[in-house]
Amino acid sequence: MRILPRAAWLAAMRGCLCGRVLPRDVKGKDEKKLQIQLRDPRYVYPRFGSDGLTCVVESWERTLHDIRQSTGVNVMPDSPDTDEVTWWSIGTRTAACTGPTAKR
Repeated sequence: MRILPRAAWLAAMRGCLCGRVLPRDVKGKDEKKLQIQLRDPRYVYPRFGSDGLTCVVESWERTLHDIRQSTGVNVMPDSPDTDEVTWWSIGTRTAACTGPTAKR
């Protein structure tokens, strides 16, 4: 995905832009590359504390098929691929975790 056209579209359509920057190791070298992921700000919820930003929660609806295909993990193995769940991701300064929450 080309990042500048996507960033321009999100900023124009949503009025703001959210993103995530992840350091990635370069195989065989003692250096890191940065991976930039743009996020739709409608699904991103920042939380602020006395020292500024403490964590960011991202939440959106996905089918189990989409999650299984993109992560390679058979989440909720007893449920069919067509089930929709709320997929969430929480990121802090020191840790991150993701997971599904089944719709009731």
